[in-house]
Amino acid sequence: MTHSPELPESYNSMGGETQDILEAQVRPHNDCDRASTGLVDFLDEGDVRLTARVTKVGDGYMLVIDNPGDLPLVIDHAADRRARMTAMGELIEQLEAISTEHDLYFASDGEPAAFAEGHLTLHARNPPAQRSHQTFAVTFICHGGEHKDADRWDDVAHSWSYTATDISTAGPTPSHRVRDTGEGPLSDTSPVIAAVRKWIETELAPSVTSTQSAPLRTPAAPASAPLPTPAAPAPGMTY
Repeated sequence: MTHSPELPESYNSMGGETQDILEAQVRPHNDCDRASTGLVDFLDEGDVRLTARVTKVGDGYMLVIDNPGDLPLVIDHAADRRARMTAMGELIEQLEAISTEHDLYFASDGEPAAFAEGHLTLHARNPPAQRSHQTFAVTFICHGGEHKDADRWDDVAHSWSYTATDISTAGPTPSHRVRDTGEGPLSDTSPVIAAVRKWIETELAPSVTSTQSAPLRTPAAPASAPLPTPAAPAPGMTY
């Protein structure tokens, strides 16, 4: 099973909130100026930001883009977005399964831009008297290095980062100690799974154990001590 988020009604079929989509104006056909034929201008608040034309090349097509302002431009294919969304869903399911296996708290609704440590977080169930807790947080990163907005499914993340943190409340102010960090593309989330298992093994053990208990062993019966040998009677004495 994979997670397929539902898009808000304000999104169109190509992704993107309607108020963020640039206005497109097709230049009129002009027999005297064939260089401008088929051009589409994309406007942001009335100013032309991009101009594009699609031409047929063999069995396919070529998109030619003129970027007057030399602004950052990301080409994001629908197939790539679907693959990354699938990878995000699979990572959520894997971490959720690990949290069940080791009896950890798991949350998948965090918003790092607001208050959470990551989009996905795992916490050890430490007793309050311990006055510290360990957290493993995963954050989804979008183009431009920004955190993924949980309400913006059109801006599908392209990479992940994780941080393992030890938070102590023993002193007058909480202290945060980073134990491990990493980052990588959504095309390969195996390093996240390896890191979280290492975190459980090195940082949480023996405070957490797998809920898959080892088979019980039958205790061995104690060895019987040999009976003492009666002493021989002294000479001249009978019993």
